Amino acid sequence: MSHSSGTSMIFLPYNKYLEKSATMYYRAKYNDSFKKVTEDTPRLTSLKYDGANFFLAFDHNGVPTYVSRRPSVTGAVIEKANRVPHLAKVLPSQADKVYNVELIHTGHDPHAPESHARVSGLLNALPERSIREQAQDGPIRAVVFDMISPEMPTFNDKIPHIQGLVSDFGDTNLMFHPEYAHGWGGMRSLIAKSKKEGREGIITLDPTALEDKNPRVKLKHKNHYNLKVKAILQEKDIYGKPKQSAGALLLEDATGREVGKVGTGFDRKTREDIFKHPNAWINKLIQVEAMKPTGTKLRQPVYNGDADGELDTV
Repeated sequence: MSHSSGTSMIFLPYNKYLEKSATMYYRAKYNDSFKKVTEDTPRLTSLKYDGANFFLAFDHNGVPTYVSRRPSVTGAVIEKANRVPHLAKVLPSQADKVYNVELIHTGHDPHAPESHARVSGLLNALPERSIREQAQDGPIRAVVFDMISPEMPTFNDKIPHIQGLVSDFGDTNLMFHPEYAHGWGGMRSLIAKSKKEGREGIITLDPTALEDKNPRVKLKHKNHYNLKVKAILQEKDIYGKPKQSAGALLLEDATGREVGKVGTGFDRKTREDIFKHPNAWINKLIQVEAMKPTGTKLRQPVYNGDADGELDTV
């Protein structure tokens, strides 16, 4: 059974190492620079999961909400607990706490690679359809990778709380925290392992540094781009006759420049939904996987679900 909640937003002090979301929660910033990652700095490394980033916020009674860190195209806060009732367990022991989680879909096997496009589709579907399809294809799972509130001095201080939430939930098939690799050697081993297994990449941090000055460093093995939908191109049949579905999406990057169109990676239901509800897609931020661009145009882009960060420049 899912629950609605009157969870109030928590305002945390602003600083340059934190990133504000549409919900007014702050999370650590991420960057791609390894300049400050050296052998003499403590390291804690985990897999980078390819899913949807959400805040798991518990109210004063321990009733959870799952709030996207990104707003809808209309600017509204997105709450999805009714799509994941199996993850919406009331936990009084977690009252007033907020975590950052990645909602992922791996089919029935919790250890299989994640499908970003599939979890986006399930979260964007109507609740009844989402629940029905999860029963058939496997559930959305939650990876707990950070604690947002109450604030803790270092990531090492957060780990017992993250482990406590997973323990209180009581089902590691559905909710778990990443496995941690320690030290420089652990980081390098996980980079190699994640690349061999075709995973998205890794995230590394200094677990002893003060959290208000501790940006995460990510290494991605795949070329993913967060882009904005500029226009919808209607699909046509082999005779050139227009169909009641979308054939492709015209895309622009952070500079506002048109960088190509994506017409693969959509299932039939999604194509029809885009065409029927264009206002829900125009200006929407999506993610594509593509080969490295030639100049400023994407090469062989494939739709990969909703964006998982800020707009990229191609």
